Amino acid sequence: MRCTAALLAVALTVPLAAQPNGRDLWVGVLTYDGGEESVRRPRSRLGLRPVAALTDGNWSFDDADHSEPWHDQDVARTWEPAARPLPGRWRGWFADGTRGVFALVGTLHPGGLFHQPTVATNLRPRLVGGDASHDDVLGVGVAGGARVALFAERQADARAAFPSALRGALRQAERSEVEHAVGRGWRQTERQPPPPWHRLDVAARSVDMHRVLGQPDGGRVHAVQTVVPFDEAGPCRKVVAFGMVAVSGAGKSTVLAVSAACGGPSVLQRPVAAIDRDGRTCWLFERHYEDGITYVLTPPKPLTDLMEPPACDIR
Repeated sequence: MRCTAALLAVALTVPLAAQPNGRDLWVGVLTYDGGEESVRRPRSRLGLRPVAALTDGNWSFDDADHSEPWHDQDVARTWEPAARPLPGRWRGWFADGTRGVFALVGTLHPGGLFHQPTVATNLRPRLVGGDASHDDVLGVGVAGGARVALFAERQADARAAFPSALRGALRQAERSEVEHAVGRGWRQTERQPPPPWHRLDVAARSVDMHRVLGQPDGGRVHAVQTVVPFDEAGPCRKVVAFGMVAVSGAGKSTVLAVSAACGGPSVLQRPVAAIDRDGRTCWLFERHYEDGITYVLTPPKPLTDLMEPPACDIR
């Protein structure tokens, strides 16, 4: 995730809602909270988007369609998926490497491009990058007992350096996807030469995303998304590939997932954070659709079947 903000907690006196009971656990992402105002200038506050809640032993997720405009809640901060008031005090892990305690201020209101339920916090962004977006994830907050480790975004000059095992798996997935597209739509004629397969080997890949998660044994998990231009005149103008690989402290690589799609997938998956409690770990993913963003908690791997329900085993 982009480190576009340095965060500064500001002490405010706010009434706190009830804190989580027993084993309950709440998870939210921190974003800019500026309504329809431009994000190219400092925001007044950061907002929290609740994305998951463990209450009475069951997980709730927000998978509703918020694309239609809705009004601010004029009642207590009740998050509908869990049918519970939001806790008032949270702990945050931020993209600039800091962490701290913050409080919620006000009521739920539409936030970001897709009107997702958001509540203001007493955190203020001190520095905003020129390409900042309402939907940038600037950190993760939890209410309840858990630890968080963020997938850190590699800077542009370091994105291309990722394990060779994943590089090979991505290339194989790209070729398989192009072969499938060619079988569907390529009709070789005098005007349409054979597919330029060599481009998959020599074309410059742009790395749109490279996020890294540190592991207890000193290893790392890499998540990478690449784009390869293929053929402007054929059925596959570009190939977008996504993959994840775990590299142990001893240097052993294990490819966790790999996929490719001509033109780009219908859903982009991007890992945000690892959440740990009592030795059990779940990964928080953001899913980008054409008309919205959702978040899911899964065991430590991406869901290959997007219809598969989240199965976080933290209790």
